[in-house]
Amino acid sequence: MHKWCFGLLVLAVIAVAPCASMAAQQSEFKLSPGEWQMRQKTNAGVIRIIADDVDSTSFRAAAEVSSVLSGLEGLRVIPVVGRGSVSNINDLLFLKEIDLAVVQQDVLDQLRSTRAIPALERRVNYVTKLYNEEVHVLARNEIQDISALANRKVSFGPVGGGAAITATALFDKLRIPVEVTNDDADVALMKLKSGEIDAMVYVDGKPVRLFEQLTAKDGVHFLAVPYDRSLYRAYTPSSLTSADYPNLIGSGEKLETPAVGAILTVFNWKEDTARFKAIARFTDFFFARARFLAKPPRHPKWSEMNLSARIANWDRFRAADEALPRLAAISPDACTEPELRAAIQTFLKDSKVALPRTNALSEQDTSELTEKFKAWLKANPQYQ
Repeated sequence: MHKWCFGLLVLAVIAVAPCASMAAQQSEFKLSPGEWQMRQKTNAGVIRIIADDVDSTSFRAAAEVSSVLSGLEGLRVIPVVGRGSVSNINDLLFLKEIDLAVVQQDVLDQLRSTRAIPALERRVNYVTKLYNEEVHVLARNEIQDISALANRKVSFGPVGGGAAITATALFDKLRIPVEVTNDDADVALMKLKSGEIDAMVYVDGKPVRLFEQLTAKDGVHFLAVPYDRSLYRAYTPSSLTSADYPNLIGSGEKLETPAVGAILTVFNWKEDTARFKAIARFTDFFFARARFLAKPPRHPKWSEMNLSARIANWDRFRAADEALPRLAAISPDACTEPELRAAIQTFLKDSKVALPRTNALSEQDTSELTEKFKAWLKANPQYQ
């Protein structure tokens, strides 16, 4: 063997040896029984919600659901960044450990009508309609009407995204031919400001974080979009106002635009599966604490949520159907059973109260425990 070959071989062995040693060390490490139980317990309470990009209202909504629900009886809600409604449905069906997905209603309807995903209506249920998402058409200042976009470059968002499906249907109905580009929203906005494209379409619940910092100096503005009743049943008339975007829309000005429902969807699990039971438990807490989402500083879109609203031609998740009658029987200011269980459990853990080994509590013990619980509730208003 040549000396240089032998030298290379030695170097290769030296380079590989530490990796092999590390692999051996890692493979030899085992979780203790207590750590294994902790791992199982931690993962048992995890619910993952896939939404849109980090600037989207749907991702903020998922994060706010997490802040309101996480910690209740071991529940932990994790928001996941998605790539739009079509991708979110695919992830719900095929990506491991995605429990819920926020999807535009028009996308659901189109996937069903085109049979792009076989038997979708039997594989996917909805938990509730969350709110409406407005169509935002942002254009350069020299374009004063949506019809002036004819034969110009307009970004519809990523291929397969909800905005692309909505924009395609909308411009087809309006008979406005455009040169479509398919950039991510942040890239499209950069190209729009530089003049590389003439407009962009973005579908999300107003106000959208992506547009909140824009001003007239950026050389862009919103266009009114006429509402066409023949579009789809999924659309409703809406508007963009100065209250939504004070830096881009003048005081008292109102721009008409269509809106589409944002739907919280779930895979149609069998009732005897662990996934069904975990999502059912999430649904109970979500419905019970929905009123807290409608309070500041949460996103104003939560005020539009109607838990009892039905989505035409789609089946509701069975646990959600069962939760609605229980919710209707409770006054708005009452503490629900899931909330009470979670509050008591957390109170006992936080305060480290020593309960007697017997089931009997003396009158004095009961009185003291009640007073401590009241004081704890006052200090933890999220459980009230």
